[in-house]
Amino acid sequence: MAIDNGAVVGLFQGRMEYGPRALGNRSILARATDVGINDDLNRRLSRSEFMPFAPVTLAEHAADCYVDWTPRELMSRHMTSCYTCTPRMRRETPAVVHVDGTARPQIIRRDDNPFYYDIVNAYSQRTGDRDTDQYELQRTRAPIVCTPEQAVDVLTRSAIDLLVMPRSWCGRRPRSVLTRSAELSTTLHSDAVTGPPHWLRSVLTSRPSTRA
Repeated sequence: MAIDNGAVVGLFQGRMEYGPRALGNRSILARATDVGINDDLNRRLSRSEFMPFAPVTLAEHAADCYVDWTPRELMSRHMTSCYTCTPRMRRETPAVVHVDGTARPQIIRRDDNPFYYDIVNAYSQRTGDRDTDQYELQRTRAPIVCTPEQAVDVLTRSAIDLLVMPRSWCGRRPRSVLTRSAELSTTLHSDAVTGPPHWLRSVLTSRPSTRA
């Protein structure tokens, strides 16, 4: 799986989300087991180092990750509350733990967002990790993306390695897990019989942007 291999993955699906957080419709995912991933994401997204990243955690794992969380904590489904992390979480997923030992998670149930839940669940079952690192899908110094074309632009600017949508995905082919190619790959998968949407074909075959 791409996240397990160190890739930074963008998710784009459905309508825009209303509120202060990205909750799976416009999100960036990365593995949280390596604290160094935060420096990589900050570089890619031109973020300040003091800005923390947040975990997305399956509801069935939440009690093992946060000592003061209960199923009645509805605000945790919207990534707006902080909780004290368990020793296991601090040890296994340090990239999403604040310096004071807390985290501000999104606790996700399948009824909330099936597509997003299934991706996080597949990663968890494959690796045994309880959390993944999550951030808004956006361009450098720009608002969260609104359109598929803007999402592909994030990919061509190397902010992410792979862009995933419900019916297709596209990515830059890496030379290795940790040393990624700057060349845009036309690797594409689509469940649609007619192939990728016309806008995606045109973007992928165009010259990648060289702007910062």
